Amino acid sequence: MADSEHSCRICRGEATASQPLYYPCKCRGSIKYIHQDCLLEWLKHSNKSRNEKCDICDTPYRFKLIFDPNMPRKIPLRLVWQKFIQIISSTVVKSISISLYILCIFIQVPIFWKFCGRMYTWAIDGSFPANNPQFLNALLFGEYDISAALADSATPMLKSLVQLKVFFSYTYFSGLRYLIIALIIHVALFVEREWVIRDEGYLKMLNKRIGKEPKTRLVDMLQNALEGLRNQERNGGEARAQVEPASNIRRLDYLTRAIDELQNQGDQANMEIEENLRRAINRGELFNADEENRQQQQQQQQEQEQQQPSSQQQQQQQQQSLSQQQEQEQFSSQQQFSSQQRQEEEEEEEANVHYNHRPENDVEVLNNDEREVHEAEQAIAQRRNRLLENLVFGDDALVEEEEEEEEEDDDDVRVRQEEGDEDDEDGEPGEQIDGEHGNNGAIGDFLEIFGFTLNIKTPLFLMVLCDSIISAYLFFIYVIPHILGNVFVYVTGILLKVVGGWIPEIPIFTFKTNYKHIDALYSLLVEYIVNPSLSTFSNIFFRTTQQYIVLERFLILGIGYSLICGAIYRIMNLLISGTKPITGTSRRAYKILFEISSTAKVFIIFGIEIFIFPLYCGYLIDFCLAPITSQKSLLSTSSSEFIQLQWLRMLFHWACGTAYMLAFALFIGMVRSKILRPGVLFFIRSPDDQNARLIHDALIKPMRLQLSRTYLSAKVYTAFILVGIGGVTWGLRLLVTSRNGQYNILLPIQFFPRTTLFSLSGLSSLLIEKQPIITKYVKMYWTRAFEISAHKLRLSHFILGKPISHERGYIIYRNWIQRLYGSARPDYSRPVTYWEAQNIFQSNPSINACFVPDGSYVRAPDNDTVSRKFIKKLFVSVTKDDKLLEEIKEEEDSKRNAHEIASDDDDEDEVNTDDAYTVVYHPPNFKLRCLGLILMLWVFSVILILSIVAIALLLGCIPTHIFVYISNLVFPGSMGTFNWKLADSLSLVIGLIVEIKILDELDKRFDGSNNNNNNNNNNNNNNNNNINRNNDNANGNEAEIEMNVVQRVFNANVRFFNTSPLWYILFAFSWTFWIIYVHKYCIDDIMSKYWGVSFFNLSYRAIFVHFIASWGTVLPALYYTVGIYQVAEFRISYISLRSGVYQIFLNAVFIIIVKSLLRLFIDEDMSRLASFLMLFILQSCARVVKFYLALNDQVRMEKFVKGRAIVNEDEQ
Repeated sequence: MADSEHSCRICRGEATASQPLYYPCKCRGSIKYIHQDCLLEWLKHSNKSRNEKCDICDTPYRFKLIFDPNMPRKIPLRLVWQKFIQIISSTVVKSISISLYILCIFIQVPIFWKFCGRMYTWAIDGSFPANNPQFLNALLFGEYDISAALADSATPMLKSLVQLKVFFSYTYFSGLRYLIIALIIHVALFVEREWVIRDEGYLKMLNKRIGKEPKTRLVDMLQNALEGLRNQERNGGEARAQVEPASNIRRLDYLTRAIDELQNQGDQANMEIEENLRRAINRGELFNADEENRQQQQQQQQEQEQQQPSSQQQQQQQQQSLSQQQEQEQFSSQQQFSSQQRQEEEEEEEANVHYNHRPENDVEVLNNDEREVHEAEQAIAQRRNRLLENLVFGDDALVEEEEEEEEEDDDDVRVRQEEGDEDDEDGEPGEQIDGEHGNNGAIGDFLEIFGFTLNIKTPLFLMVLCDSIISAYLFFIYVIPHILGNVFVYVTGILLKVVGGWIPEIPIFTFKTNYKHIDALYSLLVEYIVNPSLSTFSNIFFRTTQQYIVLERFLILGIGYSLICGAIYRIMNLLISGTKPITGTSRRAYKILFEISSTAKVFIIFGIEIFIFPLYCGYLIDFCLAPITSQKSLLSTSSSEFIQLQWLRMLFHWACGTAYMLAFALFIGMVRSKILRPGVLFFIRSPDDQNARLIHDALIKPMRLQLSRTYLSAKVYTAFILVGIGGVTWGLRLLVTSRNGQYNILLPIQFFPRTTLFSLSGLSSLLIEKQPIITKYVKMYWTRAFEISAHKLRLSHFILGKPISHERGYIIYRNWIQRLYGSARPDYSRPVTYWEAQNIFQSNPSINACFVPDGSYVRAPDNDTVSRKFIKKLFVSVTKDDKLLEEIKEEEDSKRNAHEIASDDDDEDEVNTDDAYTVVYHPPNFKLRCLGLILMLWVFSVILILSIVAIALLLGCIPTHIFVYISNLVFPGSMGTFNWKLADSLSLVIGLIVEIKILDELDKRFDGSNNNNNNNNNNNNNNNNNINRNNDNANGNEAEIEMNVVQRVFNANVRFFNTSPLWYILFAFSWTFWIIYVHKYCIDDIMSKYWGVSFFNLSYRAIFVHFIASWGTVLPALYYTVGIYQVAEFRISYISLRSGVYQIFLNAVFIIIVKSLLRLFIDEDMSRLASFLMLFILQSCARVVKFYLALNDQVRMEKFVKGRAIVNEDEQ
């Protein structure tokens, strides 16, 4: 192909003198060449400015910079200095802005929250805290006794550190916790509010209470009429196609004017119009006048067609007259619209002016007529839709429309600005590198997502805004309810004092029963429950102390919120006490209150299930774990110093409760899907149930029903935790404790925190890796446990779906000797009654046992998604062939129990159900047998857990003893005292690891033996066919196998060496040694020897010197710490360079050489200091030179670069 035939792959243009063709990639053929402008334009619009490579061959594009011919050989210092000042000023502004964001938002806002809450509390109580009567101390430290904490402090620096620690602990972090909790609560409220108002039951409940709005019903009727018009248009013939559009325009405009008139009518007038409109629609008189006009127009058109065959011009005149008539009707209807609607109709009139224009030919007439009529119809339809929205939603629709238009305008302006910026960037490539127009870094980009910029004014403005919001927020949610609660308890306290003066004192808490155990139990009840409750009650209502404690203040706030909720409930009842539908202000107020109450209801239910219920379960688990961790306390957390803070203890309880509930749910899911018959757990909702609508159920179901279900779940979980876990732990404490109390065995468990945490990491990774094997054998164990338990209780058919004929009755033996031996077997094919069995024993001495059937067959659910109404028809006695033995009695609504309260949407509770049943055997005493099944399963769980723990302790005790002995020998006292009679956490974790390994090996052997047995026959047949082929390739395969083994071993060792933690350990050790050597031996020892100051004495001068030195020690360590985690290649040289090991090696060599030379002139200490100073100065000078060269290159790129040109693929 000649050069003249080459063309650009994008624009298909040829090469010119100003636009030559380039071949920047490896593509060939017709896509080889491209223009430079086309390539740059393509890269810009395909968002590949950072990854500039070919889409086809993935060859990176190369560019060369084009410099100004007048560029000086050396960049002037003036330009470099200007760039330096620009960078410094920009960096200072950004640094100050980021610092202000951190200081004003992340530090000041939590502190202000705490300050504001404290001042509100003092205003309510009328006094400062007793521990800090001074305002400043009370504001900074709250109720903490700072004077007692500072009494033991010796130096001013230590006092300042103590004050800073107390301030951050009791003020900053406390305010931060409150702030985070408030944000989480309000985000949850916002999300739940969106879910609630979008739920289908919300509008049904609202309309049921306040009735449907008259305007809404009128709009529905008019929309039905409009839908009829559209259907009539679609069904119309071609004969009316030319006249019908104008008639439809008049109809649509008639409806829009009717809707507009409804907006200016009162509610009573709307009701009257509704009745008239309904009657008109029923009689078919809504569009009669318009229909007559249409018929007259058709008759006139037919007459004109008979007189003049060619009537296109007359048709044009007719269309023009119709458009003029339409304009007049629209102009008359504009008198009733708002100012915005007038403006919209004026735009429509301007669009309809084109009807008066005379086209050149008749074809254009028809085309313009059809297009213009269609546009006019669309304009009126849009206006009608806006009026419908305005009618339904009020003025908010107009406001939203204005906002949408403004947003669209802003988007257009923004798009034009971005396009202009892109054009500028393309026009002047050198400006892209300008630091003034560059990005603000990662922090700036993150702030720009939320609409913030890196300047000084924005964080200050946000601080003032946040403080104002916090002040108002705390006043409404804290001060007002607290004041209402104070008023209530004050009035109630006065009434109780008046009434209590007439009641004589009854010594009910001091009497004795003369029974030792009863008196001890009664004293414990009075000491731990009655007296604290009476003290709290007395301080709340009679104010016996100066300030309230947290519990008392929480109860007062609860009383205040209860009063507010009661007032809202009464107001809502008053608003709907009149006739329905409720209209006007009452309707709007009720909508707001109903939305608030519905969201609060869903939030309370979810809060109980997500937070309070797990917290309660965690508290029970804490009580059950007490015998394992301590010997005398009732709670396991009482002996832990780390969880003594109240919020940490609550977090621990919530985490334990949530973990237990999750484990219980996983166990139920496993049993439901793998073991039980479908439909056994119909009363426990499955996660896969399509009827699981959490928001809908929480909104529709009555609050009493929700709380009753939660109470039932609490009883079940309480029994499972206290009996299932507490029965084992507290029972073991009684069993392993000696009678004289001098020593224990096994319990309490000894904990080694550091070693246990390290071994737990290995155990967790092993559990994740071997999770399928563990799940497999757990499933096998519980399958067998259910089979044994169900068979013993004669529940195999009902629970497992396995009909066993032996379980349909019981065996009667001749005497107790035969029962004791149990060797006699009855004839199951000939069941008899009890009296028939006695007669058989008397008549036939050879028969020692008879089978007596009992129980019955019942209908049971066959899946877990049956409806509640269908369940009421089940569990009735039937024959084996499913024939009823008695009629089904329908339960009346009045006989419903507490857990079957009718809801507002009871008929539509189930969206998709599969109402199916099966016939199963139902033994007598069914409830007792179910309870026995639960007890037997508990026994199996105890056997499983205790056996695993006991074997793990036996397997792990020997390695643990060896490790503790060696640790105490090498590092005396490192493992503390070790009691060999008690169990320990390290032995347990090591034993569990060994057990998992043993289980894995057994599983491999078991699966391997099964696979070998199954594949022996196939292998024997295949071996005969492969003998010759294996003999031919034996030599080559042996060499290849040997090479592959060596290669695999080598690759495995390389991967282990590169990815092992040894490099991170070497990195951490090297930099730690360097930092300690410099700060301890080169600086601190010399300052302590010659100037008497030290960093450990918290001297300001020493801290300042160490801070300056940290720029050469700590700052590079942080830099290389980031670099080592960004390693892309696992090569020794690359990792050493990225981790800074080379830098430390060079530093050490320099220090050693320089210190050896300086020892000839100065002493050892000063030589260390002087060598480090010289190294610090040299490194600083190197960084300054490097920074200067970078500035020089940046100035050259910004000032003297005119553009860039493509480099061909074969050019160097």
